[in-house]
Amino acid sequence: MNRRRCRFAVCTCVAASLVASCAHHTGHPGDRTDVSAVAIEPLNGIDNVFRLSDRVWTGGVPEGEAGFDALASLGVRTVIAVDAGVPELTQLHARGMRSIHLPIQYAGLTDEQLIAMSRALRDADGPVYVHCHHGKHRGPAAAAAAMVALGELTPTAGHAFLVQAGTSRAYPGLFDAVSNAGRIEQSEIDAWEGTLLEVAQPGELQQIMSQLESHFDMLDRIATNDWQAFENDPDRSAAAEAGAVHDLLRASQEQAKRTEPGFTTEMNLAVELANRVERAVRSGRMKAADEALLMLGDSCIRCHTAYRRQW
Repeated sequence: MNRRRCRFAVCTCVAASLVASCAHHTGHPGDRTDVSAVAIEPLNGIDNVFRLSDRVWTGGVPEGEAGFDALASLGVRTVIAVDAGVPELTQLHARGMRSIHLPIQYAGLTDEQLIAMSRALRDADGPVYVHCHHGKHRGPAAAAAAMVALGELTPTAGHAFLVQAGTSRAYPGLFDAVSNAGRIEQSEIDAWEGTLLEVAQPGELQQIMSQLESHFDMLDRIATNDWQAFENDPDRSAAAEAGAVHDLLRASQEQAKRTEPGFTTEMNLAVELANRVERAVRSGRMKAADEALLMLGDSCIRCHTAYRRQW
């Protein structure tokens, strides 16, 4: 297949034990336990919700009024978003919730991000809800890694939780982030000089587009390789790259809202097409993924031609 490349280029609870033995979590850093995650029956407006401890929940992005009402019904006080989507502060503040925005990549957490996440989880008013877009990958990994770093969870239990939450093996960096987290001393967390922002700035549009071009080109190469990762770069799987492209386009979409309407329209379409690619890849529908990726490439070329001046 000839491929044109883009050149911008509560509820009923079902307890599931993570390990053979578990102890009650007291919520105090240093009280290391192997907790039991509880999968919550699907809520209106929010998917894949788990209670990881007495004060830590994970799941998908809350959708609309119903999603934020569902968080309120759980008693959530702080919402930590770890994807690039801009938190809906109006919805959160209206329900007395605080926002912390700590975007991470599918490759895992950097040392700096792990410390920041540990600080956020330790000091935030609880209960705390940690979410990514789907509630299966980055959110569970960030929460579990931070709990390991705080001494509230063993790496073994954290790894098992990722399996339970549905974290894809296509993202080995997320599993490594939990397995290799290690205990971080409280003094080191206290010494962290960063700032926990309600909305993290994803960077200038030029920087986002540069990253997007890299991930799109790799995804295109993987597609021409029968959607298989390359032996010399196995961590950059189809699912990982499709997720990165979708995530970065969502960040671009937020930037586009500040510009002319035509650019916004093109970015909205690109985000929808990227979503189709990611969903098709994850469900193994590679023909559909091929078709959606070609459409996304055409969309990118058209947008690039008309609106390159925007970035």
